[in-house]
Amino acid sequence: MKKRPWLAALLNFVVPGLGYLYNGKRKFFGMVLILVGIASTIDMVYYDWSPPYTILGITSIFIMLLSFGYDAYQDARTLK
Repeated sequence: MKKRPWLAALLNFVVPGLGYLYNGKRKFFGMVLILVGIASTIDMVYYDWSPPYTILGITSIFIMLLSFGYDAYQDARTLK
């Protein structure tokens, strides 16, 4: 089945790991990313972050999401 690289990138950007599951490659890594994402979200909800750490955290998470999105895009391109 032909995979759409843009969809893999979008899925991995929205939910880290979902793009890997869509591609069918690195399924274990995708599941680990999803579980870590859920645990991190729960952690962020229950702890009050002060503003400097919040800005640093949001920036680093955004960079991480872009990286995983690009990686899933590249994976899907190799599946064509």
